[in-house]
Amino acid sequence: YMIPSAIVVMERLPLTASGKVDRKALPEPEVDRQTLQSEYVAPRNAVEQALAEIWQEVLHVEQVGVRDNFFELGGDSILSIQVIARANQRGIKLAPRHIFEAPTIEELAQRAGEGVSIQAEQGVVSGEVELSPIQEWFFQQGFENPHYWHQSLLLEVKQPLQEAALRASVEAIETHHDGLRMRFRQEDSGWTAWIEETPHPETFSLHRLDVNGKEGLQEQLQAHMAAIQRSIHIEKGPLFRVAYLDGGEAGRFLFFTIHHLVVDGVSWRILLEDFQQAYRQAAAGESIQLMPKTTSVQYWAKRLREYAEHEEAIETIPLWQDMLQGVRELPVDNPAERNLEKDSALISYKLTPEETQRILYDVPNAYHIQVKELLVAALGRAMNEWMGNDVCALSLEGHGRADLFSDVDLSRTVGWFTSLYPVQFKISINEPGQYLRHVKNVLRRVPNEGLDFGVLKYLKKTPELEFVSLPQISFNYLGKFEETGKTSQFIPVENFKIIERAGENHRPFELDIVASVREGVLQLHINFSSRRWNPHSLERLLRLFYQHILQLTEYCITSEDGGYSALDFQDVELDDEDIDDILNELEEDE
Repeated sequence: YMIPSAIVVMERLPLTASGKVDRKALPEPEVDRQTLQSEYVAPRNAVEQALAEIWQEVLHVEQVGVRDNFFELGGDSILSIQVIARANQRGIKLAPRHIFEAPTIEELAQRAGEGVSIQAEQGVVSGEVELSPIQEWFFQQGFENPHYWHQSLLLEVKQPLQEAALRASVEAIETHHDGLRMRFRQEDSGWTAWIEETPHPETFSLHRLDVNGKEGLQEQLQAHMAAIQRSIHIEKGPLFRVAYLDGGEAGRFLFFTIHHLVVDGVSWRILLEDFQQAYRQAAAGESIQLMPKTTSVQYWAKRLREYAEHEEAIETIPLWQDMLQGVRELPVDNPAERNLEKDSALISYKLTPEETQRILYDVPNAYHIQVKELLVAALGRAMNEWMGNDVCALSLEGHGRADLFSDVDLSRTVGWFTSLYPVQFKISINEPGQYLRHVKNVLRRVPNEGLDFGVLKYLKKTPELEFVSLPQISFNYLGKFEETGKTSQFIPVENFKIIERAGENHRPFELDIVASVREGVLQLHINFSSRRWNPHSLERLLRLFYQHILQLTEYCITSEDGGYSALDFQDVELDDEDIDDILNELEEDE
């Protein structure tokens, strides 16, 4: 059914010189939850009601109707994992692919319960475990100090915390999430991994900061955090550490640092949710009860090794060869300098809340393109203007929790699942609609979040891919992070530099470009070596990236073509030319 999302009453329609409706002269409808009241369809049963409540929590929307589209409400692939996790907790069995196949609650509720039972061991998992593709990638880098390559988070706490409850919470989390107990050892045959049976005794630590007021606080925090990070050892453990840094009235902080080998962006959301729940229970004198486990990293790694031999994965080899063909070197300003972590520098730019809203909500609704696809397209345009190349080659990162197996659910599994894969697309296409369609088609032809590339290159060691190098620009869209609640006891500390990698380690990429939405604002970052690059050159690239985001956003919202491509209609046999013919006929009928 073609249901309008908004109605605007006008005295007359604006016309072109030929007498057709002038779409570009039509006023923009003010679409929000209030103006959608007349089209709002309330949940009609318990499953729809539960899904609506979950969408409201995850998307931060006050009211969700059963015919609202998940992606038009600001959803993305990472948020879809959170939806699936919360649905499964309520007994509504769904898989991540279902949201893409059925993006409304009305359709999604009908998919509940499809599929076979999930392999999810609720007891302690321990013993030998195969390396995942991204872990194999890590060890192939040959880092000078592989023990110091972390992800970290500093939280300020409003009230003093109970040490016993903290210690119990951390132990419960490490016991529950088996991947945090992984260890790694280099042997003659290569790197091997296993999971310890019990948590490490030094995972939690308490530090009293001897400071008067705010003076010296930052210096002491930095010193303690550096020492804690240096204590992580990938063979002896721990790989996961939590420290309570108590400076009394000067400030109290919780510091989480985890080796990247056992954590990723999705995992942090799971860990922080579990930690807050565990601490509340322990502080209240209750026994700690965490949400049920999903599939273990051990079982997932085993299934991936099996998948490496499947025809489905092997058939993608030509795709990856095309993506890597003729990749050019970047024009580094000072190529004689080494590319080391100690010389890493960061430049950033924040869009306005209004610009961010248009990108997250208006663009997907108007042009049938995902936010990540728009950002990649804008980056390509910026690269074209910055370097003058005809093609753009990127190493893209995905969450890697591809819906490959019907008996696997990774929605609440902690580990490093990131997929890292190459894409290459033409950036010399001038017409914006054709260019966006081209980028969209290239990205959507990548199966399984790019996981097949890592499986073939690092697990199967396919000869056609084993010795090829990834493009030297990495791009990662991290999606939306939940806004910090003003009543939360744990507040992330912003603008506090935490050195997460050993300075002597080399940087895997020339440029790391990251986009994310935090506190309702799209943020763009470029990380680079200050010795190899002139910051002014990269400031220009970042400025061009921002400008092309706005230009393509404006085009998507005002364009008449709707952004459709053949990949939007995979259930019928149409190509892009057929889509153009159909849209042209509809235009002529008007």
